[in-house]
Amino acid sequence: MKTPIKSIKELIHELLNMSVDNTYGSVMKRVDIDPLDFEPYISWNEDHHTRNLLYKCSEFELLLACSLPHQKTAIHNYGHQQGWAVVISGEMTEVRFLGSESFNSVVEISKNILKPGSVSYINDYQGLHQFINSNDGKTLTLHLFVLPFERYKKYNTETEEFEEVPISYDNDFRDEFK
Repeated sequence: MKTPIKSIKELIHELLNMSVDNTYGSVMKRVDIDPLDFEPYISWNEDHHTRNLLYKCSEFELLLACSLPHQKTAIHNYGHQQGWAVVISGEMTEVRFLGSESFNSVVEISKNILKPGSVSYINDYQGLHQFINSNDGKTLTLHLFVLPFERYKKYNTETEEFEEVPISYDNDFRDEFK
């Protein structure tokens, strides 16, 4: 069994130097980074979860999402790319949906509670999803997107329509990981 990944820099190194016997999923399953290592990259916002970019290259991007109690993402896809999420601290509920742009509708198909160390994977063929900080504490999740994408679709629950939106970040820490 491969050794656990104990730092953000080590994770980036592993992702940049993938070998034939590695997959992105197998690398993310080895993430065992102390939540204190993320301290300089944490930001909180009372109105929404924050997206803090750690690293981005042509193959992937890595970001830290910070969620206050009961905050949630929009129901969204991954812009035809793949996404992994690892819970670093706290607890997150992932709700998965099947969606139809033709009918402007989504149907919940599953709900999973993710605890520290849990890894989730999704791509657009599997449907859409939403993350909800389902506990009374703060939650940190580390996200890997392969390939990076500039736009994605979210389902607006008020208008009951899909909307294409640009990717945005609350903070950009890429310079610290060059």
